[in-house]
Amino acid sequence: MKRLAWIAVALLVGGLSTFAQPPNATSPALESTSEATDRESLRKRYRQILLDSKIPVDANELLAYFRTRLLRASDRSQVQTWVLQLGAESFDERESASAQLLAAGAQVIPQLRDAANSNDAEVSRRANRCLAQLVAENDPEKFLAASWWLLDQQPPGTLDTLFRFMIANRDSDYLYESIYSQLLDHFRTKAGVDPQLKSLSESAEAGHRLVGVRLLIDLKQPLRDADRLVNDSDTEIRFHVLVHLVRQGQRERIPALLQLFEQGSESIAYQVEDLLCQLIGDEMPPVVLNGVDANNRRRARQMWEAWWKRDGEKIDLVKRLESGASLKNLTLVLEVDRNGGNISGSGRVFEVDSNKQMRMEWTDVSGPVDVQILPKNRLLIAEYYGGVVTERDRSGKVVWTTKRISGNPVSCQRLPNGNTFIATMSSLHELTPDLKEVGKFPSIPGTIYHARLGRNGHLFCLTNGRLIEYGTDRKEIRSIPVGNTTGWGGFDLMPNGNVLIASYVAGNRIAEFDPRGKLVWELAVQTPTRVQRLRNGNILVAGGNTPFVAEFDRNKKEVWRIESKGRPFSAFRY
Repeated sequence: MKRLAWIAVALLVGGLSTFAQPPNATSPALESTSEATDRESLRKRYRQILLDSKIPVDANELLAYFRTRLLRASDRSQVQTWVLQLGAESFDERESASAQLLAAGAQVIPQLRDAANSNDAEVSRRANRCLAQLVAENDPEKFLAASWWLLDQQPPGTLDTLFRFMIANRDSDYLYESIYSQLLDHFRTKAGVDPQLKSLSESAEAGHRLVGVRLLIDLKQPLRDADRLVNDSDTEIRFHVLVHLVRQGQRERIPALLQLFEQGSESIAYQVEDLLCQLIGDEMPPVVLNGVDANNRRRARQMWEAWWKRDGEKIDLVKRLESGASLKNLTLVLEVDRNGGNISGSGRVFEVDSNKQMRMEWTDVSGPVDVQILPKNRLLIAEYYGGVVTERDRSGKVVWTTKRISGNPVSCQRLPNGNTFIATMSSLHELTPDLKEVGKFPSIPGTIYHARLGRNGHLFCLTNGRLIEYGTDRKEIRSIPVGNTTGWGGFDLMPNGNVLIASYVAGNRIAEFDPRGKLVWELAVQTPTRVQRLRNGNILVAGGNTPFVAEFDRNKKEVWRIESKGRPFSAFRY
């Protein structure tokens, strides 16, 4: 009975890898119980950004502002030519190419990043110079302020212009998704479905169709001609539509979804795998997609097809997939210090894709040790050296912060009620959005290395050699011996009721214990500080005092690794 109770708790917590964050939770930063107050706050903030950036607030001038930042079709075809001309023999030709690229604006940043690594010294030098200027001039917050202000006034042509601007900046995930969120909020305020939105999903342009399909799905509106969309030439559109239909319980769509292992992009292949891992539940998957070459993709499709043919009929699609969206296979890394920053105790937060390509980077964060993904492209960060917990947007800008907390924060968690749970090395706190302390917590024996509140309200604390569970009345339910965790440590609960423990210098290992504290599996790893159990059964480990983050399968084989500059305290795959 004790084991069953523990398994139930683990399932309620959701493995803790979701950080107890429900899919529809909202962030309290810049939000209040009054939508009108929130809107007025945004209006003032965005107006000031526009004025400081010398961007017009007049509706028609704003429309022109965006349109002048859209490359003409003839210019798009010229971008690669301009990049090559950065290394031309003629000085005038090189200068002209630099000027053309700068005039093209943010849309050429991806090509310039590639060119910055060119073996041609002149191409690399000029590309880096253009890149530095464009990044400085194209702060995403300026565009977001302008797009919000434009949507608020909405002169004729607003939606089409913003759709085109979004699509042109698809390589900037933060900008693209943030404008998408603004559009989603805009359409939610309208009665019924805008005719332009319905026609968008039928556009001849794939980028427009993708935005239209996503908006219709997120607005819970019917998709017209779904059978046409599941055969769309664009695999990303097919993916979104198929996942939507599968979540509705249309099991006949699974074979087409499995085809995307081979037909889709690398990102889509990993998201398909993650969705299937949600379907398989506590069982081990038949195959893990460790690499996306043609052979691995084909094998993944074949093995999952065999699994679906054997077990598919007994799977309740709607129930198994109610936990939320498929993961993107992106990895956040938090370097607590020693990253080469320019202040004492400087830290770094960065994000990479499965190919280890950098997608986001912040420096001089004051000792980041814990992170939670929030809605609206926000991150909640526990800053150990700074003694604060901050909420930041994707650019790294702080949009909410605590005052300095007595003790050093080691864990942070936004709760469904909008409050923020914080663990320091010696105490536990729950703060409201306006920083009032609420809730009562027990005195924890020993040093607190890691703590979480589960969806069921239970409290889990990792201390010196024990993982302690407290009920909603904050009385101790059980205390599990997990080996020596002196120094640092982290934990993750597994769907089968077991627990994964990262043991720092005292253990130099990742260990799995059953609910009674019996060791059932271990992996030798140098100085690990945090561990995450992934849906595919693999584990992600942050090396702590050793500069690496790695993924291991259940056979203890390393299948993915990235080296870090500083000390990687935490890593989180999402």
